[in-house]
Amino acid sequence: MNTARGINAYRQHAAQTASKTQIVVMLAARMTSDIAQAIANIEEQNPAAAHELLVHAQQIVDELSTALEVDTCPAGNELRSLYQFITDELVEANIQKSTQHAANAHRVAEEISAMFAAAAQERAA
Repeated sequence: MNTARGINAYRQHAAQTASKTQIVVMLAARMTSDIAQAIANIEEQNPAAAHELLVHAQQIVDELSTALEVDTCPAGNELRSLYQFITDELVEANIQKSTQHAANAHRVAEEISAMFAAAAQERAA
């Protein structure tokens, strides 16, 4: 129990002290992780856990989409379309408890997460 509290405190501190770029990278990584865990839970026939993870991933996508400044981001419209695709696939995955729809969302989420991580590294250099 103390370990869990320590981990949560660390995560909270990291989120509070992170730059905007770091927060986007962390959110994208968490979105990808949630989807991967949801796939595992669907395969293990644990629909309640899969539901929670898929909904959390959707919330992250909503946050990323809301924070997206289409006017200042060169590929803003394309990124917004990818966010919509992920959301649509997550909704279908949740309704149907479909690993295929979740896997479709996961593939795109991984690409976005890798893109953000690479951009953050370039920015830091």
